[in-house]
Amino acid sequence: MSIINISTIGSSSGVSVPSGAANVLGTLTILGGATSAQIDELFIQVRPLQTGRRWLLQLFSNDSGSDVELGDPLPIVGQNTGKISYLSMKVRIPAGTTIKAKCMDSAGTGQLIVAAQGLESATGVPRGAAPGVNAWKVLGPGADTSTNVYVAVDAGASANVFGANITIGTTAAAFNAIGVFFLSAVSGNVDMMMRVLDDGTEILQSIYHRGVSGDNLFNFTGVKRTGDIASGSVIQGQLSCSGSTVGSREMQMAVLLQNLPTAAGGGATRLVNGGLVR
Repeated sequence: MSIINISTIGSSSGVSVPSGAANVLGTLTILGGATSAQIDELFIQVRPLQTGRRWLLQLFSNDSGSDVELGDPLPIVGQNTGKISYLSMKVRIPAGTTIKAKCMDSAGTGQLIVAAQGLESATGVPRGAAPGVNAWKVLGPGADTSTNVYVAVDAGASANVFGANITIGTTAAAFNAIGVFFLSAVSGNVDMMMRVLDDGTEILQSIYHRGVSGDNLFNFTGVKRTGDIASGSVIQGQLSCSGSTVGSREMQMAVLLQNLPTAAGGGATRLVNGGLVR
């Protein structure tokens, strides 16, 4: 078992993926050669060359001569200090597959630098979701970058108390795994605690984030197995913050959902206060 490279690496960087006109996908870009082995988890690193924009990154896979969308577009926001966003999705991609990408942004003619790796399939490695358009679904973004690609979640006027439940979206299918994108852009240094609810029941608890004054900071939890999330479930975010003034207590959130094969000998888990619970 090893982590294999997927993208072509040049000059210690990733591959440049161009956007089209504002809110329009750009040209299809090959990230690298065909995968040398089957993988069950995909790792993506993304750096926008232009900051202050909203981005969507659409991946594609091609293992049989045709390009097929790989999951929903991934929401990216340019961090104002040029930081890299790290993402991962559990998906089974056959050996010999070419991974490609398109992107769009809210201003147009921008570029994302993208690098990709995969966790080779092996005994003990959980099997990823089937590839294709349903490999993962994302709640939060609109159809393009003309509107926010995240949902604003406000902790409210009371410090260190969870604010109101804010709806991220409603599921159109059943899932059993979840990951959360979250971004802070605050006017003061604050501690934040985020959680996610399924029809009012907490399924992802106590994820810590530090908001830094004047800096857009992005994070992604990775994909965690949960109990069953039914079709038609209302997925909500909730936030507690050490700051209580407007401008220092808000977070932007989106949710990635997957339906993973049941692990042999294992049951569903949920993330509670940083630990996996069966």
